[in-house]
Amino acid sequence: RAMVNRLNEAFVETVRSSGGYNEDRYLLLAGYSGSSKPEAFLDVKVPPGDKLMVSIHDYTPYEFTSEEDGTDAFDQGDVQFQEEMKEKTQLLQKKFISQGIPVVLTEFGCKDKDNQKARLEWTKAYTEIMKDAGIPCFWWDEGSDSRLFDRKTGEPEQKELIEILCSR
Repeated sequence: RAMVNRLNEAFVETVRSSGGYNEDRYLLLAGYSGSSKPEAFLDVKVPPGDKLMVSIHDYTPYEFTSEEDGTDAFDQGDVQFQEEMKEKTQLLQKKFISQGIPVVLTEFGCKDKDNQKARLEWTKAYTEIMKDAGIPCFWWDEGSDSRLFDRKTGEPEQKELIEILCSR
């Protein structure tokens, strides 16, 4: 984590000193592996300067969103999910957002486990929590089991999910 912080500092210094519009460009910094685990993102040290943002990746709850043999069911009223999301967003607010450092969720989503209703419910609940926290979200369309679009035609495959994402 310390090495990633040093790399972020070198990145900011390099871009800012390279001329052109780079002095005023927004720069996106990631902690170790882009992790949304508090023990990882709380260690992120944002170098001095303006127009710096923090990027995280999040797949909460992992058993539903990503684990191959995990559950295909989701209940937005699940106390553990609600508590984990509340703690995470409060810590992100305190560590970064309240200090004027935007947070961007540059990777989130859930695998298609032939569970469309649960995926829609999770996407609505998840994006609402992040919207309330002021954190924009970008779906990770890896072209396989989390894809939203057909890579060859560009046609949407998950219209209902796309509608939810575009409404947030």
